[in-house]
Amino acid sequence: MKNSKILIVEDEVNLRETWELMLLHFGFSVHIAANGLEAVKIIDQHPIDIIISDIQMPVKDGYFILEHIKSNNLDILTWICSGQLSPTSTLAEYNIDKILIKPFNMLSAVQELISIITSDDANKT
Repeated sequence: MKNSKILIVEDEVNLRETWELMLLHFGFSVHIAANGLEAVKIIDQHPIDIIISDIQMPVKDGYFILEHIKSNNLDILTWICSGQLSPTSTLAEYNIDKILIKPFNMLSAVQELISIITSDDANKT
């Protein structure tokens, strides 16, 4: 779990900082970005295992990130956060692992993420 590198992409400062603090508390390595353009630069420069991204953001949105992941055939666990999605079409087109509908309980989301990572780690041994 501590080796998992997570990228948080969120334009709302308070939400981005809350994600970062909570994930750091649980021992994750965390990168943060305020929009899709910053996120793609980080993805291209650092190995990322998990992305948790908002969809609607200024500069470049979450779909820009999803297109980048898809076109580069990257193997990244992808969670998106939004209050305005059509889950079935989005999941089918971009291979999203989870959609967090706002508002959501962040602690529950982090606990689920820990459970997924722990389960993946156990399956590797």
